[in-house]
Amino acid sequence: RHHNFGIFFSRGIFGTLMVAVLGWLFYRTLVIALRPPSMGKGGGDTTDAEFDRFSMRRVVVLIIVSLASFLSALRLWQLTPRDTANLTHRLSQPFEIGDISLVPSKLFLGLVIFLLFWMIARLLQRTATNLLQTRDPASRGARQSFITLLAYVLITIGFLVSLSAAGLDLSNIAIIAGALSVGIGFGLQNIVSNFISGIILLFERPIRPGDWIRVGTTEGYVRKVRIRSTIIETFDRAEVLVPNSDLLSNQVVNLTLSDGMGRIIIAVGVAYGSNTKKVREIILRVAREHPQIIQNDPRVVPPRVLFRDFGDSALLFELRCFIKNIDYRLVVESDLRHAIDDAFRAEKIEIPFPQRVVYMHETSQESAEAT
Repeated sequence: RHHNFGIFFSRGIFGTLMVAVLGWLFYRTLVIALRPPSMGKGGGDTTDAEFDRFSMRRVVVLIIVSLASFLSALRLWQLTPRDTANLTHRLSQPFEIGDISLVPSKLFLGLVIFLLFWMIARLLQRTATNLLQTRDPASRGARQSFITLLAYVLITIGFLVSLSAAGLDLSNIAIIAGALSVGIGFGLQNIVSNFISGIILLFERPIRPGDWIRVGTTEGYVRKVRIRSTIIETFDRAEVLVPNSDLLSNQVVNLTLSDGMGRIIIAVGVAYGSNTKKVREIILRVAREHPQIIQNDPRVVPPRVLFRDFGDSALLFELRCFIKNIDYRLVVESDLRHAIDDAFRAEKIEIPFPQRVVYMHETSQESAEAT
């Protein structure tokens, strides 16, 4: 009798493992067969629509293969319809944890419902991104804000529905909320503050993905605005996570909020005795020849050259102008300095450097003569 039970148990265990391995291999084979050609090696870029279809097919295949493997495992354990009915009956019987009554089958149903809502939220998020694709940066930021909030709302609804399907009384959530409020009062202020700040940022949109901002000592491009933090990519390609509460409580400089224009200032010094009017004309001519310089836009002033001061070693001028895209500020400044230097060399205008005269006193010789 024990021998037969051992054979039955061993056959069931190894058979179940074999079914799991075969099911996994079958699933991987179907996934590779359903993969778009562009996702293969040497292919082109995979479009978002192809990726969405592939993801949906993969989920369907996973459900079908998992169900078939489960039914095959039941056959290996030689479960009769009567045994299956008894197992179902046992799973539908509640068990008590304190004052809470839980049913295993309802808990499993609640978990499945939550996973379905989570998958729908992720698929809807990607699908909405594809449908609302646009080149306008402002619309791109609004789209991301709307889609992010929609995904969180769907996941929250799925969580509440799954709790209800699991047999939990939603009125007990008030007790949980009271406990959470105590926890918030003691140690979760920062988390709640960042969460509320993230919602305000997503609705108000003072910063958007792609904006060039400066927060304290951090400067770079906004890559993603999330509920808890905002990702800023610096010019060294380092990603900095800034808490959302810091973006609302501290001063933030957004160089590209309304448009991409920005002003640059270039200081130029020339030698004393130079023709100041000629210097001004040369600098203005160089600025007007650059394609990035804005000259006839009523929103900004045209390029100007100001005679700022009489320095210790030079006459100090400043070129102040607006460029079309502030992202190219450093490149434009470099181009203008090269062009100004070449123009000054051609016109024989000197750019001086500080000079100092040092006097040496022979104190040792004077002391010897005095004695």
